[in-house]
Amino acid sequence: MRRSYSIFSIVLLFFLIACSQNNEQQAVDKNNQTEQQDSENSEGKKDSLSSDDNNSQNNAETLDMSNKTVEGLPDTYKALTSKPAGPHQELYKYTDEAKRLEFYQDKLPILPENPSNKQLDYFYQEILKLIQRDFNGPDKLIDNMRFQSLGSPDVEDSRYQFKENLNIEIILDASGSMDEDVSGQTKMEAAKETIQSFVQGLPEKAKVGIRVYGHKGSESEADKQKSCKSTELIYQISEIDQRKLSQTLKGVEPTGWTPITKAFQEAEKDLKDFNGDRNTNIVYLVSDGIATCEGDPIQAAKDLYSSEVTPIINVIGFQVDQKGQKQLENIADTTKGIYETVENPNQLKKEFDKVKEVAQSWEDWKDHSETKISVKDTENSLDIFGYITDEEGKIIDERMQAESIFSAYWMEGTMSKESYQYLEEKNHTYHDWIVKEVKELKSELNNIREKKHQEALKALEEKYKNNTKE
Repeated sequence: MRRSYSIFSIVLLFFLIACSQNNEQQAVDKNNQTEQQDSENSEGKKDSLSSDDNNSQNNAETLDMSNKTVEGLPDTYKALTSKPAGPHQELYKYTDEAKRLEFYQDKLPILPENPSNKQLDYFYQEILKLIQRDFNGPDKLIDNMRFQSLGSPDVEDSRYQFKENLNIEIILDASGSMDEDVSGQTKMEAAKETIQSFVQGLPEKAKVGIRVYGHKGSESEADKQKSCKSTELIYQISEIDQRKLSQTLKGVEPTGWTPITKAFQEAEKDLKDFNGDRNTNIVYLVSDGIATCEGDPIQAAKDLYSSEVTPIINVIGFQVDQKGQKQLENIADTTKGIYETVENPNQLKKEFDKVKEVAQSWEDWKDHSETKISVKDTENSLDIFGYITDEEGKIIDERMQAESIFSAYWMEGTMSKESYQYLEEKNHTYHDWIVKEVKELKSELNNIREKKHQEALKALEEKYKNNTKE
């Protein structure tokens, strides 16, 4: 029995040893397999990271100059003013360089480690597209100065010389949108009050006419044809009768579409008996939007301007959108008139006050038989100062914001000192040129204000205004 037990014990022992060795080998094999998989995964991650790095580098290259163009900086003030304003004129939004860098990196191309001058030029170009200020030419100021000098014999254009009679026709928008609220009253209510206040201050012998348009029908498509035919001279061109004028305006309600073309065509008929040889004729269009009826309002305004009536045509946009402003500006530009956008009744009144001042100058000229009306030197000086100061402020702000962007890139280690210095010099050179242009403008505008008025006006118009419109 003992012998059999011993043999059985020995066999069992061998069996256990064999199993143990087999398990150990399996464990070793499994461990080796795991290590191999880990190694392969690690290599895969390295390859993936390497691939990402390459992709990142490739992305930088795709934003490089292989498919990009450096447009070049403006070389005239006219070219500068044609540039659209940038969407990120936020000079002091981020004083911290890291935050500033983070903000602009998403919006600017990725520069390689050692960029060429051409690549830096492109980078600077893209910065300007983000921060470009809304520089303005002197066009509007020239128009205002011409209007303020109305009556001066220095002005060659006979329409700007005072004649025996002064006639003012207001063409008033009565379309449905004039029922919108502004400063606690409708646009139409504000316009009516402004017109009544305006005529109260006119000389007794000045004549006024009021034509409305879009005052019939409704804004519905079904009423469009009816509304687009609706324009009416509700107050005949004549000396002022305040009570009659007030009653007439009360009956006008904003309802329909916007037939500006037809209104201009009818205005020419209104003024046909007031030939420009003996009459100073001024037409004011007040509208809160683009023409919505058939016809070409710009051509209609041009036809009126070129007629024997020879009127001065000025335009007021009352809380008008960008599309409407473009059309109204084109009307004023075509007729060499003034365009102004107003946002509230006070600004509207201010525009009509300009006409009132001209009318008062006409009365002085007529009553005293003066042959020369002096240019309003003080007003023109203030206008020039305001315009130049505004442009100079834009130069300073734009230059500083551009520098703050290069600085953030350099201080945060994403741009070399050499690249920073190149961009800084380019930025200073460019904005020094704009400063020089503005100084020249200041000198030219002051020449108009002084005795060389007519000669300087012609020269400046030729340089900045003529043949610049599409």
